[in-house]
Amino acid sequence: MKIFLIVFIILMVAGCVKSLLNLRNSSISRKWPGYSATIIESSYRKVEQVDGPGVAYRLIIRYQYMVDGVQYENSNYDFCNQSVDKNRREQLLAEYPVDKAITVRVNPENPAIAVIVAGVTYWHYIWTILSFIFLFMLIKALRNW
Repeated sequence: MKIFLIVFIILMVAGCVKSLLNLRNSSISRKWPGYSATIIESSYRKVEQVDGPGVAYRLIIRYQYMVDGVQYENSNYDFCNQSVDKNRREQLLAEYPVDKAITVRVNPENPAIAVIVAGVTYWHYIWTILSFIFLFMLIKALRNW
C-alpha cells in the first residue's frame, strides 16, 4: 500500500507542476503577440462527469497558424481545458467552425505554444489549489503510515 501512495504522490507532484505551468502560461499569454490562424477541426468528445450523473464534453478545436514562415498546429482553447455542458458546447462549436479565421496568442519564445483564449480564469486557481490540497493529503497519509 505504501508503494501506491508514493506513486500517487509522484503523479500529484507532476499534476501540481502542470497546474503551475498552466497558471503561468495563462497569466503571460495576454502579452503574447496575436497571429492569424484557421480552424481545421471543430468537434467534441463525451466525458463522464466525476461529480454527478450528467455528461460533459471536451471541445476539440484544432487550428493552424504561421510564424516566421513555419506552419504550426495546436488545439489549446485556453490553458485550463475544463469540460463544458451541452449548451456551451453548441455555442463554442458555432463560434469556431472549420475554416474560420481567428486570432491566436503565440508564445514568442516557443511558437509551438498558442492559445485561443488568453488570460487566467478562476478555474486555473481552483485546479491549482485542489492539486496542492490533494498532494498535501497524500504526503500526510504517507507520513502517518
